[in-house]
Amino acid sequence: MDSWLKDLGEMIWQWMERLRIPGRPGWIRFCEKGGVMQPGLRTGLGVSCLALKTCLMLGLERNLDRGELNAWTEHIRSFQNKKGRFPGYFEDRAVTRIADKKMGWFRKDVAVRRAETRQACATLLFAGETPKYPIGRLPESPRQVRDFVQGLNWSEPWAAGSHAGHLLFLYEMNSRYFGMRQIIEPLVEEVLSCLDNLLDPRTGSWHNGSPDHQQIINGAMKVITGYSLRGIALKFPERLIDTCLISSRLETGCDMADAIYVLHECSRQTEYRRTDIREYCLRCIKEIKKFQLKDGAFSYFPDRAQRYYYGVEVSKGLCESDLHGTTLFVWSLAMIADLLGFIDDLGWRLPVT
Repeated sequence: MDSWLKDLGEMIWQWMERLRIPGRPGWIRFCEKGGVMQPGLRTGLGVSCLALKTCLMLGLERNLDRGELNAWTEHIRSFQNKKGRFPGYFEDRAVTRIADKKMGWFRKDVAVRRAETRQACATLLFAGETPKYPIGRLPESPRQVRDFVQGLNWSEPWAAGSHAGHLLFLYEMNSRYFGMRQIIEPLVEEVLSCLDNLLDPRTGSWHNGSPDHQQIINGAMKVITGYSLRGIALKFPERLIDTCLISSRLETGCDMADAIYVLHECSRQTEYRRTDIREYCLRCIKEIKKFQLKDGAFSYFPDRAQRYYYGVEVSKGLCESDLHGTTLFVWSLAMIADLLGFIDDLGWRLPVT
């Protein structure tokens, strides 16, 4: 085990302490110097989720008293609508205002709301909490499910897989926590049937045509998160492992985390190419170190912070760490630690995704 990992949690906590708003649990800035969007009562949902997930993965909740942790999760829960046009959805006004404006003609961006809702729910589950209300505005019949999944552009599987994965996740929320299992199960079966028709045995992933391999891996990650929550086995884990090891880029936090996640989930089902996966993980640790900056945390890009979150400008892109990059690289390292067998020695945990 790399000794650098043992000190990582403390370095990130010291950095995160400088981002937190005193006396406001869950209010946290995206980065230290170049932040644009500020947290508030109805803004900063995604950033708050990223920060809490990072704390929980690294075991840093020990630095919070129970009341502060509860207040943090309540802050996240406060973003959920009880009723209205999007009942059950978590909405950050800064994000939805920009997303809706891009849609034009008074239309609303449902996709962004689903993504934000999924992340908020996953963070709450990881923290041992649940959403307050069921999620509405989902396909309500097998025919609507079929139209939704088949209507996605599967020649761009990263986006299409994301929508399908969100749908599986939100159905599971309604089924598991709001007594809707009898209604939900036929809808989930239809999603899975549609996905089976899109499964390519050559790559092990879900797509049409011949998208580039990174798109295939990113799309697979999105679909597998929905499968994993329900404990659904993958049909071609060996092919997915081949796809990841042949062609993965290590250029951004998303690319790396997605590839490692696919390898991690496939390795739950098969011993295939374990030595190659181990070597890949060791190489990833070396690459991840390149994204750590002097402030102790990680930037999304090797030399600058992420500028946009769901199309909303969150930073000026300075050479500093940001919460998006930090969360993705901590998650990557936690999966690597699990694959290599030392996650318990670090006292880290894998998140709900």
